[in-house]
Amino acid sequence: MRFVKSLGQSFLGLLADAGGLLAGFMLAYFVSFFLQIRWALAAYPGVLSLRGVVNGIFCGRLSTGLHLGTIRASFRDNTEDFYTLLASVFTLNVVCSLLVSLSFTFFGLSLWGLSLNEVICMWAVLVSSMTVSFALINPITVAFASISYKGGYDPDYLVYPVMSTLGDIVATLCYTLVVSLAKSGAFPALLAVAVLAVIAAAVLSMKFLESDEYFGLLKEGVITLALVTIIVGLTGTILGEITKTIGQYPALYMVYPAVLDTIGDVGSIVGSTLTTKLALGEVSSDLKAFIGHIPEILGTWLASIIMFLAYSIVASLSFSSTYSLYFSLLMLKANIIAISLIVPLSLSTAIISYRYGLDPDNFVNPIVSSIADTLSSLALLVSLMR
Repeated sequence: MRFVKSLGQSFLGLLADAGGLLAGFMLAYFVSFFLQIRWALAAYPGVLSLRGVVNGIFCGRLSTGLHLGTIRASFRDNTEDFYTLLASVFTLNVVCSLLVSLSFTFFGLSLWGLSLNEVICMWAVLVSSMTVSFALINPITVAFASISYKGGYDPDYLVYPVMSTLGDIVATLCYTLVVSLAKSGAFPALLAVAVLAVIAAAVLSMKFLESDEYFGLLKEGVITLALVTIIVGLTGTILGEITKTIGQYPALYMVYPAVLDTIGDVGSIVGSTLTTKLALGEVSSDLKAFIGHIPEILGTWLASIIMFLAYSIVASLSFSSTYSLYFSLLMLKANIIAISLIVPLSLSTAIISYRYGLDPDNFVNPIVSSIADTLSSLALLVSLMR
């Protein structure tokens, strides 16, 4: 029964990842535009990853809070914990955008050959685009979590998978729009948005100066970001390598965001269901937790395989009048490589953080989603090699 439940609810959650094909179609459509700006395409995976980090923490804390009753399934008249969570996540989003800009500065100057002016423009674009996408995504996340919880569904299976896909679409639109504005001479306006976001984060930090919950999330979130900001730079560099061969497989652009979403969501589902069990005291934080979680792992993995095969069919037919079996096999190979690595990572992150007295929700989704992006990119690159 647990396997069937996991397969059914995971498939329902991962079904939303098909929307990532829309983000991928936009990427394929605008890729020639991104290539005109040396850092734009390389920074794109970072925008998705860091958006996933912040929303991953938010979804994880929101889902666990709903289960424990510390957060109500409502946007209005909610608990103090809920509003503190909103404030801390906004601040984390700003810190996140600044850190990823710093990371890309290192990669940009050392590997991508960027000039100082290009670096400054990149900072304004990244901070402003992440601020705008945050303002759009988070209210939708709260609404969807509330509706799914009231409807009797487990938020651990649905909220992050659905919102990660919708978030990718929104983030892609915002990023494309902001890059276009920067290219058309609207840099001062973008810089103003970025500065205002930093000021707002500083004001919130002063308001919640005595809140242990607020700064506790920030502290643990920044620990996660220290690892993630390095990873996203590597992901962008890997995408650059994929771009060198992508001409042979244009459909790969279309499936790219969906693949990243699905691998990250598998890790999120497996990790989030385990963190909920840990919080409720249903499992012990040792090797037995791995073994006892096998039904959830297998159900979620099978759901991801079904989705990968569906992506390959849709994408191959979008760029050709005939179905490509080779592309489906390529996608299956990438799935096996990525899932085999992300599941142990997700479970280990949940158990280790819990055993050290840290909140697993601050680590599982953000670490898994960002590393999943790199693993997915590597898996695709390896699968492309003949």
